[in-house]
Amino acid sequence: MGPAFHLLAHSHGVAFLDAATDWRSRVTLGGPRDPRFGETFQGWFNGTLPARPFDVAVTRPGSALGAIDAWVMPTGGDLGDLVRLTPQNGGAYDVQVHPTFREVMAGWRGTTPVVSVIRGNDHALTMLARFPPYDFLDPDLPGVIAGVPLIDEAIIRRFVTPWAEMVVQPLVVVREVTGAPVAHVLPPPPRENAEGAPYREVLGDVIREFGFVPESLRLKWYRCYARVLAERLAAIGCETIFPPAESLNADGLLREDFAEGLTHGNRRYGERLAVAIEDWIAGRRP
Repeated sequence: MGPAFHLLAHSHGVAFLDAATDWRSRVTLGGPRDPRFGETFQGWFNGTLPARPFDVAVTRPGSALGAIDAWVMPTGGDLGDLVRLTPQNGGAYDVQVHPTFREVMAGWRGTTPVVSVIRGNDHALTMLARFPPYDFLDPDLPGVIAGVPLIDEAIIRRFVTPWAEMVVQPLVVVREVTGAPVAHVLPPPPRENAEGAPYREVLGDVIREFGFVPESLRLKWYRCYARVLAERLAAIGCETIFPPAESLNADGLLREDFAEGLTHGNRRYGERLAVAIEDWIAGRRP
């Protein structure tokens, strides 16, 4: 019997893997301790992960899934980008596909679903107060910061579209090469109380230099990114799995008790995400 699904994961997939699988018993994460990260991501950037997919047992109590085939990779690792995008006239892209990526996807050809948890931190720098105060209107979040210039949302969408395309274009390849159903898991929204994050990941220096924009503005950037990405995914026949509602506070920010460091979800977040992924897989069964 084959895997329940194939998993294509960057760092936002670790929450799910920790909560639902035995993946850490299948890999060796070594190297010196990195003070920018908590225990979850120690060894993550040291190049010790397998270069190809590996079998992972699903150990979450009550799960109907037996095993999955996981390709777990740090962004910017030995593999690099799955695709390289060069903008062309008219908003199109010249897409160069990494040969290893294409080879692995050819091996996944069939009806077994693919779950993507790739990228997701492209919007992270929008949390920083790098520019004079500003705001923009958002259809989901009423209200603006008083006394600051308003930027047209169309300009914001132009900023976030390339971030979305770095997810969409690899998944175009997945859809075309595997022929399988595909769902993409959105990253969690910005965490509440970012100032209180115990680990600043790779942003420590710029946070000390600029500080944070208000939480409402951080959330607007994320919501715009999520909308654009979900629209583009739907256009290529991919489904979107949204952050679990119970992990969010009343404003829509990631609750502190579901956060890992500055930008990721923790094991508790992964438990809720596992349910959402399994629900999607169950919905595809005859």
